[in-house]
Amino acid sequence: VLLGQTRCPDRLVFCDKSNDGTRERIRSHQNGADGPPVDIIDQSGDGVADAYNEILDHVAGDYDIFATVQTEISVDEEWLAGHLEVHAEHPQIEIVTGDNKENEPTDREVEPDDRPYYVGRDFSAKAGVLERIDGWDRNFLRGEDWDMRIRLAGAGTRVYAKPDLGYRKDWSDPYVTLSKAKRKPTSVSFLSKYGLWYACFHPSHVVSDGLSLVSILSAVGTILFL
Repeated sequence: VLLGQTRCPDRLVFCDKSNDGTRERIRSHQNGADGPPVDIIDQSGDGVADAYNEILDHVAGDYDIFATVQTEISVDEEWLAGHLEVHAEHPQIEIVTGDNKENEPTDREVEPDDRPYYVGRDFSAKAGVLERIDGWDRNFLRGEDWDMRIRLAGAGTRVYAKPDLGYRKDWSDPYVTLSKAKRKPTSVSFLSKYGLWYACFHPSHVVSDGLSLVSILSAVGTILFL
């Protein structure tokens, strides 16, 4: 996906701690004559947030645009060129995101309460924007993108959404495993960080978690009663 871009990246950085052969596959393309320099970082911590932060620390002070694509998605060959074009045409914009939603086809600057304000799997940011909010929160093994959205909005970050830069998810990819699904962030994670403000900001998350808990307790109570 990345090596097939019409505008080839100036540098590729991967952070990995798996034992599934990912590193070996990357090294087979590393620093090839026809491609950009490739850096592979051995991740020391856990979770996507930690991996992102290690990459951000690795390139600190040495980049103009930080663009990211997660492993389970695909993008068009004009993806990177499109991101750079938006940044060039709108110098006041700090983050560019791909928006897949068909009923929101307009290229536009989005407000913090708009759905595509920040899409964690597909975005690009100007140098210094992510550092300004201290990157990703390593305490979130999952849901780090939603947490970042809150902090970006709090920092007044200007975001532009462009549907043509959207991504396609590869549902055959084993990225979403049962062990990762179990780490899906609950509203408790956000309430413990943001307090009751979060219940007002995203009440449906809190309510759905509460209903799920009630359903589980009811099921357990019924079994015990029987």
